[in-house]
This record gives sequence, C-alpha cells and structure tokens, in this order.
Amino acid sequence: MTGKIDLSNLKCPKCGCTPEMRVRSRGMNMGSAEIRCPYSCLRYGTSFHSGMESATRLELVEKWKELLAEYAANGQ
Repeated sequence: MTGKIDLSNLKCPKCGCTPEMRVRSRGMNMGSAEIRCPYSCLRYGTSFHSGMESATRLELVEKWKELLAEYAANGQ
C-alpha cells in the first residue's frame, strides 16, 4: 500500500482517542492484525495470509466503522 490510511475521523466513541492499527507478519504464510482504541474500549483482530496486508488494512478500517455503527445503534 502506498498511501497511509487516515484514522483521525474514526475516533473511539467511548474515550475519543484515534484507533491504533497493527499488522504483523508471522512467518512465511500468516500474519495477524488488529485495530483498537489505545485504552481497549473497542477492538477487532484478525489473521491473514501472506501477501494480503493491504487488503487486511482496508478490512480493519471497514470492521472498525461497523463497530462504531453498532455502538451508536445500541446507544451506549
């Protein structure tokens, strides 16, 4: 991925912090990734196959948006 994903408009609804994204390659075939609030208010994690880092980053952002929408819908 050539551009950096802007997370500044996807702040945690509980504490207002910008989420952190971590993508780690684990060996030759697999990796793990997560997007979370720095204070662990909300979190989504997944694993991915080698070569799928860019797609995984986009998936994390989409899942984070779903978490935000779910949180807003529940009125928490």
